[in-house]
Amino acid sequence: MILNKMETNQTKFFIGTLFAIFVLMIFGSSCSDGKAVATFGTGKITIGEFGVAYADFLSQTGESDSDSLREWFLDEMIDKRLLATDVMKSGVLLDESFHLQFSAYKDHCLREEYFRSVIQPKIKISDASLDGIGVYLHQERRFRRLYFHDKVSAKQAFSLIENGASFIALENDVQFDINQPKLDGDLGWLSWEEMEFDAAMAGFRQKSGMVTQPIHTGFAWSILQIEGVRNRLDTSENSKITNRKFIYHLIERSIGEQFSFDYARSIPLKSMPKIEYRTLNWVSERVAFILKRSPVLNDLTTEMQLNIEELSRLEKAIQPRQNEILAEINGQKMTVVQFIQALRYVPYSITSQSAFLAMDYIIRDVLLTQKAKEIGLEKKLKTLSIRLRLFEEDYVQNHYRMKLIPDARMPIETNTIGNGSQENEKAVRDVIDQLRKSVEIRKNLKRLSGFAFI
Repeated sequence: MILNKMETNQTKFFIGTLFAIFVLMIFGSSCSDGKAVATFGTGKITIGEFGVAYADFLSQTGESDSDSLREWFLDEMIDKRLLATDVMKSGVLLDESFHLQFSAYKDHCLREEYFRSVIQPKIKISDASLDGIGVYLHQERRFRRLYFHDKVSAKQAFSLIENGASFIALENDVQFDINQPKLDGDLGWLSWEEMEFDAAMAGFRQKSGMVTQPIHTGFAWSILQIEGVRNRLDTSENSKITNRKFIYHLIERSIGEQFSFDYARSIPLKSMPKIEYRTLNWVSERVAFILKRSPVLNDLTTEMQLNIEELSRLEKAIQPRQNEILAEINGQKMTVVQFIQALRYVPYSITSQSAFLAMDYIIRDVLLTQKAKEIGLEKKLKTLSIRLRLFEEDYVQNHYRMKLIPDARMPIETNTIGNGSQENEKAVRDVIDQLRKSVEIRKNLKRLSGFAFI
């Protein structure tokens, strides 16, 4: 096998992630520490706040730690806080959208801690895995799919295929529900990272024309037929897919998603999930209409899978029915608008295919959040209050930017915060410069650089 998820051999870890872990270990113990690494007027950035934000930055970007990077990141934090503080002085009210986003982010933080403490230690990646998946990342494959809600049906269909049944004929035999999309059939050309880990490994190991055995995908089962193989068309990603650090991080996140499903499927349920499929179909149509951006490699290493503009448009689109109950998951009811907020933490490659497929991820996330709360992570997670404060700050300063320049909203086809025109960015920079001039900024660079990594 190319990959042994549980192998015990020593592995080469993704450097940025290791630095992030070390930073969090060092800073995390002093998260309640009021010692400041920067002061400006009556405001300050504490060493605990910097540690949490910087660790997340390293983990998501893979940057290598350095004194110059720490100082640059501190300046970015100062700019954000100045903007956020300025708008809060105007008496801004945090609206319903903020409170919904805040709640979804809090649950996300608990799941991430559950992932770090329970799931991530079980992920081991070999050099052979990096080499093999590195080859797959240069390819795209065209798939057809048979989709089943249970393993028995999937195995029966696979047996028919082994005995000569036509894949397409079996597709046509699948009963169609008017309230659900047809998930069988042509999936088009997909890259490795756009698929769930087990499905990607099964599909990319096979030659064109071959059929995979039944694969557990989400809470359902799939059989894939490989219809074609070609080189990756988007050559702009070449620098990333040849970078072993990036490949390691990509694999780790992909296996993490798979392991998260494995854990969720093992959780005893009070009751089976109940989904209002007519309502989900209505939501799915609006999601498909709005999400036109193509998935990219960076999506898997980005925390927020929907950008500000996409989320805002989705909120408006579902507003007439936002408070309708869409699902009940292990006794917990979920409204339409809560589903939309939860999509922000579902891989974009999944959501852009179908909101029905995304529902599996959201069911999983609800179950893992319940488990995290059950074992007391909400009280144990010392960094939670800092993360929530930084989230509020990001929300406020991002909306301040949009208020400052009405047309500076993020383009729908991009996934990067702050991608405005040069004129827009200059206007924002001018405001920040004025705010900087209005206060005395003191940075404790000795304190900032005075931590040695393990």
